Amino acid sequence: MKIALIGSGNVAVAIGKLALQSGNEVQMILGRSEAPARALASMLNCSYTLDPNHLVQTADIYIIAIQDREIKTLLSALAIPDSAIVVLTAGGVSIDVFKNIFKNY
Repeated sequence: MKIALIGSGNVAVAIGKLALQSGNEVQMILGRSEAPARALASMLNCSYTLDPNHLVQTADIYIIAIQDREIKTLLSALAIPDSAIVVLTAGGVSIDVFKNIFKNY
C-alpha cells in the first residue's frame, strides 16, 4: 500500500516504521513543524510537507496521527481523494468527525 502519514510525532514514527517493515511504501509526511517532519521523512525515505495543500494525492491510505485537539482544525484543510481510506489514531475523538468529509473511513 501507498501511505501518507499526517503527523510526525511518536505515533506517526511507530506506524511509519511498521509500514516499511510490512513492505508498504510511505509516500509523504504532512507535519506541523519542519524538524520532526524532515527527520521522519528521512527515516522513512519519503518526502514531507508542512502545507496541507501539497499533500500527495496518490496514497491508498491516509493515516491521521496528530494530537486530538488539532483534528477538527486540520480536517477542513485536507483534500484526500474519495478512493483513499482515511484512518484516525486518536483515542479521544470520535470517528464521526469524518462524516460528510471523507468517503472511506
